[in-house]
Amino acid sequence: MNEIMRDVKHAPAGWAPLILYYIVFAAGWAVCRIWLLPPGMPSLSWGLVEAAVKTFVWVVPVCVYIIAVIGESPVTYLRWNRKIGSWGWTVIPIIIWAVYTFIVDHIVFSQPFTVTRNLSVWLNVVLLAGVLEETVFRGFLLRQLAERLPFAGANLLTGALFILIHVPIWMSGDMAWLDMLWRATDMLLFSLVAGYMWLRTGSLWAPVLFHTANNLFIHLGL
Repeated sequence: MNEIMRDVKHAPAGWAPLILYYIVFAAGWAVCRIWLLPPGMPSLSWGLVEAAVKTFVWVVPVCVYIIAVIGESPVTYLRWNRKIGSWGWTVIPIIIWAVYTFIVDHIVFSQPFTVTRNLSVWLNVVLLAGVLEETVFRGFLLRQLAERLPFAGANLLTGALFILIHVPIWMSGDMAWLDMLWRATDMLLFSLVAGYMWLRTGSLWAPVLFHTANNLFIHLGL
């Protein structure tokens, strides 16, 4: 943990570039998700198109920002080259989250045990989402915010931004407001845990594994 906090304590470029980045990114992704890439399309070919577009929209701007504004290597800055420093802070949260997901989904809300058969969902939600979304939110935004705020505040704000990026897809469907509120609460808790996993392990791989495991639990019907 001390190592990762030493890494984030350098003079940031200021708020303006970061705010501009997020506004452009969020607006661009909202357009893609609502009008160009509606989720749930069943074909694998459609899933490959979605994967390519999402990779471009999520990863390329972050890499350009890191190189042009921060002046560092994206791989190093995002901590992709760091091994997980604490497997306890990786495995234990995943196990606890699996139990929590089971209780909430199948005991509290009595959801049936159903396995997702949509190949596009398996590609984009289970396999790819953890890598792409953690690159942006824990690898980039959380670190950027931790350079400007105390870690608890940075982690909380990252969680709020993580929720915000999902709002357009919620509003484009028939989701009730209470369901949105519950999802936002659940997502904030998830984001806070992922942030502390990043802090404690010193690697982006821990929140990526956590995110991937969460999506796997959901689509296996666990």
